[in-house]
Amino acid sequence: MMTSSSRWIGIFMSSVNTAFELLSRYAAGERDFNGANLRLVELIGANLAGCSLVRADLIGADLIGANLAGCQLDRADLIGANLSGVNLRKGILKLVDLSGSDLSGGQLSEADLSGAKLGGAKLRLAKLPAANLREAILVGSDLVGVDLMGADLRGAALNGADLRGADLSKAHLEGANFEGTKLIGTKLINGFYDAKTRFDRGLDPQALGLRFLE
Repeated sequence: MMTSSSRWIGIFMSSVNTAFELLSRYAAGERDFNGANLRLVELIGANLAGCSLVRADLIGADLIGANLAGCQLDRADLIGANLSGVNLRKGILKLVDLSGSDLSGGQLSEADLSGAKLGGAKLRLAKLPAANLREAILVGSDLVGVDLMGADLRGAALNGADLRGADLSKAHLEGANFEGTKLIGTKLINGFYDAKTRFDRGLDPQALGLRFLE
């Protein structure tokens, strides 16, 4: 019987380290690639829907247009990875490190990115409706035209992010930091904020359509 500690050891013992091996084993029905070393791997347009890459090293990986729908990437390292046009719908990416990555035009609706590091990341025109970005770090990120309708951004750090033309209607912004954030043309109608939400001095949240929560 596999113990809890044995399962944890398995996360760090994956031997997958090439795109060919990963795709071959996926095609054979395998889905567990936890802890895989796939740094700088090229997986353009690859179909890996439903796989598990918990704590995987994907630094600098090329995943343009890849299908990662429903994948689990908790605590994976994707610093500087190119995920433009990726499908990560309903993906689980808790505490993932996507600092400096490119998610432009990506599909991340209903994805769980709670606690994710997205500082300096490019998410221009990405789709994240109903996504969970609670406590996520989005400092200095490019969020121009991004769809965050109904997203959970409670406690998120968006200092200096560019949200021009983004849609945050019906989003939860309680405790989020918007200091220095570009909000020109941003849709905030029926979004929610509280006393802990931080905006630039002089900005009236209610004039932007936000609702105050006690």
